[in-house]
Amino acid sequence: MRKLNYNQKPVTIEEPNICPHCHVVMTPIFIWEDYSLDTDDCVVYLSAWRCSNQKCRKIFVAQYFIHDNVGEFSRYLNGLP
Repeated sequence: MRKLNYNQKPVTIEEPNICPHCHVVMTPIFIWEDYSLDTDDCVVYLSAWRCSNQKCRKIFVAQYFIHDNVGEFSRYLNGLP
């Protein structure tokens, strides 16, 4: 669980546990986070992670929708529209 604040309210998200590149169960290394709006003007939380699998080590970005005090996982971003 990762705890963060949005508009001075606590929000909790589940950290990714499977790498979208190598599909290995792992504990990712946190790199970066920010908030944005999606195409429907809904608030999304974006976070970048590095796979901890020594054979992979690739970076991936996870997108979460913010609902009340929970971040609901939406998808991994892959650079495609």
